Amino acid sequence: MSDSIFVLLIIFGVVVLPYWLKLHYQKNKTNPSTKDDVNIDELQSLKACAEDLEQRVQNLESILDVEAPNWRRKYG
Repeated sequence: MSDSIFVLLIIFGVVVLPYWLKLHYQKNKTNPSTKDDVNIDELQSLKACAEDLEQRVQNLESILDVEAPNWRRKYG
């Protein structure tokens, strides 16, 4: 009985396990490309949002420069 289990484990280790690992890593190799596309789109969206926020901050600073000229010394 134990000899047959040992033989089955050897067959599994020599035949099934390498094929299973190959399929597993092959699947993981193809998935990141789709994730990269999503990440690139998300980064572009975040960049546009950051540029908008930068413009808003510049506008607020220019308004504060006119209405409260000493605000930079007080809070800067």
